[in-house]
Amino acid sequence: MIKALFVILAILIFGFLIFIHELGHYLSARLFGVKIHEFAIGMGPKLITYESKKSGILYSLRAFPIGGYVSMLGEQEEVPAAGGIADELPAGTEPPVLSGTDHAGGVLPGERALPAEPDPRCLAAKPAWQRLIVHSAGALMNLLLGFIIMIIIACTTQLGSTEIAKFEVQEGTVSSADSGLEVGDVILEIAGNRVHISDQLYYEVMRNVTEVGQAIPVTVRRGDEELTLSVVFPTIEESGQVFGNADFIVWAEDYRPGTHSYPFKTVVKHAFYKCTYVVNMVWESLVDLVTGRYTLQAVSGPIGTIDAISDSAQSAKDGTLLYTLGFLGAIITINLGVFNLLPIPALDGSHVLCSLVELVSRKKVPGRLVTAFDTVGLIVLLGFVAIISLKDVFVIFRR
Repeated sequence: MIKALFVILAILIFGFLIFIHELGHYLSARLFGVKIHEFAIGMGPKLITYESKKSGILYSLRAFPIGGYVSMLGEQEEVPAAGGIADELPAGTEPPVLSGTDHAGGVLPGERALPAEPDPRCLAAKPAWQRLIVHSAGALMNLLLGFIIMIIIACTTQLGSTEIAKFEVQEGTVSSADSGLEVGDVILEIAGNRVHISDQLYYEVMRNVTEVGQAIPVTVRRGDEELTLSVVFPTIEESGQVFGNADFIVWAEDYRPGTHSYPFKTVVKHAFYKCTYVVNMVWESLVDLVTGRYTLQAVSGPIGTIDAISDSAQSAKDGTLLYTLGFLGAIITINLGVFNLLPIPALDGSHVLCSLVELVSRKKVPGRLVTAFDTVGLIVLLGFVAIISLKDVFVIFRR
């Protein structure tokens, strides 16, 4: 019973993140006067529907919480004519000559009929900069939500600097202190990557150490000078992968004793860098997947994501449930934002790329070409999601 409640909670959280994404597309489309047919949360059969009498938009909640969409007029880069009449004639075809019985349309007998005007409510008829905003708005809403969640988290938790406070050496393991790190060192860079907060520091150590005994360059500020050391960190192994483990704790940053709070600029700084490190984590995980460092076992689809949220909620200790769900929600919404901006056919990023190409070249990408790529991309994407979902189901039932 408890497990079922956490699964429902996970579905609601995942559904909310999808809603935020689609809301971005919806609001930007309404702002620019694009005709919207349907605003759907979920996929598959409709469960609840409402059609606005004023706008004609159908709002629907569908059975499977694995996505959503905003259906817009002319979404596939084709420009339909007002009233549904084609605005182009086949190549080499002359406009029809009307007889006296065709005079109701306002064209005199014997005159040539002009093609119908493109529907101004069509997305494809809008300027490239407006289409760019509409296509990117969903992902940007996800990223904005992630930043807001990170601000809330930064306001309610301790914020770590990159200054070493003390080492925590486990018996029988190597210590980074043996490579020259000292208490009071302010870590500036790890393996060439700048770090500003403790989250970034720990992530860079974890990611850049891939072998036991591997040394990586670490730049520190010690007093008034900067030093670059070759540091060997202890390691941990998980699912056959070796990761670095920072064996020290850091000082809190700009903490004001007695107030239990941080300056607002420090909160914003940490929220920003928390988001940037999650973006890097998402991007680098995709690169690692392509290069073979991680296998498909490390990838989760909607089912695996819901299961992960549910497990995190169940395992959270008293008083940490909101923090755990908030941080995981921030990671997932940022993940959605970054993934949807990738220039892959059928994703928002491919349409963003087409709009950028048009803005630069002043030439529109042919609508039929975009539609063809989207169709192929959608088939591949749905197939990939199906494979990952089957893997997620298999993992859940095998536990």
